[in-house]
Amino acid sequence: MLTNNRIFIIEDNFMHREEVLDAVTQFSTRLDTSFDIEIIEDFTKFANNLSPKLVKDTDIYLLDIDLKSFFLGLIFPK
Repeated sequence: MLTNNRIFIIEDNFMHREEVLDAVTQFSTRLDTSFDIEIIEDFTKFANNLSPKLVKDTDIYLLDIDLKSFFLGLIFPK
């Protein structure tokens, strides 16, 4: 079983965020894998505090491509 892998769910719509969380949980259960799931509600704060030193090779970011802020999900990974 894999451990210490993180999935960040970055979605500003509550309903979509819950659907993504449910899908990730079901996926994790089917594969007998555990993830530390982090829900990001304040994307601006998250982006401003994100440092390359904190990012792991095994991190997964599920990113809304139409965030209701000044960031576009397609530009953030750069």
